[in-house]
Amino acid sequence: MMDIKPIKNEADYRAALQVVEQLMLAQPDTAEGEKLDVMVTLIEAYEEHLNALFILRRYAEGVELARKSLGQFSGSAVLKGQLGMHLFMTGQLKAAHAAFKESLEDLKERFEIQAVAAQCCIKVKDPQCVEVASRNFLTLRPARLATKDTAFRVILARALLDQDQAAQAESELDAVLKATPGLVPARLTLAQVHVRLGKCSSAVGIFEQLRSKVPAASFDEVRLEVGQAYLCVRRYRQALSAADHYLKSHPGAV
Repeated sequence: MMDIKPIKNEADYRAALQVVEQLMLAQPDTAEGEKLDVMVTLIEAYEEHLNALFILRRYAEGVELARKSLGQFSGSAVLKGQLGMHLFMTGQLKAAHAAFKESLEDLKERFEIQAVAAQCCIKVKDPQCVEVASRNFLTLRPARLATKDTAFRVILARALLDQDQAAQAESELDAVLKATPGLVPARLTLAQVHVRLGKCSSAVGIFEQLRSKVPAASFDEVRLEVGQAYLCVRRYRQALSAADHYLKSHPGAV
C-alpha cells in the first residue's frame, strides 16, 4: 500500500517535491512508478490551487486599491468600472453589479469593462444591464476581437427576450445564424423566441433537432418552453413529458 498524504501546506508541498525527485527514474507499471504518477498529480493540483489563490489575492488587492482611489476621485467612472471588475472576479456579484450600473454609460470607450459587466449582469439577472453592456461591447470592441461578436449577439438576444422584446431578439439571432447556421446556443435561443412569438411548429422542430446535441443540464433549462411548444401544436403527451422533466430538474418550481 502506498504511503501518500494529501498536500495541505508548503511543508507538504516541499516534501512531495523531494519524493518525486527520488522517484524520477522509477519504471512504469511498478509500485514506484504508480507512486510517482500519484505524487505528480497531487503536486499539480496543489500548484493550481496556489495559482488560483494568487489570482484571487491580486483581485482582492485591486478592490482595495480601487476603493481607496475612489475616496480621492469619487466621480471617476473608470475607477468604478475597475472596481466592478475586481469585485466580479472575487465573487462579490451584487457589489460588482452596483459599481457597473453607476459607470457603464460613462465607459463606452472601455470595451473590456463592458464585456465583464455583461457577464456580471447575466449572473444577477439584470437583462437591461446585459443589453446595455453587450451593445456597448459590440460597438466599441477593436477589430482583433471581432470573433467575439457572435457570442455577444446571442447574449444580447437573450437579454432582449428576457425584456419581452422577442421580435428584436429574433432579428439578432437570424443575423447570427445567417453567418453561423449550426451555432447551437443561437438555435436554442431562437426556439425559445419562436415559442414567445407563437411560431410553435418551428420551435418544436428546432428543439427536436437539438435534443441530442445539447447537454442534458442545458436542455433541462428550456424544458418549460419545450412543453409550451408541444402544447401549442397539440402534442399533449410530449408536452406532459417535458413538463415532468422540468419539474424533476426544478423541484421548487411548483
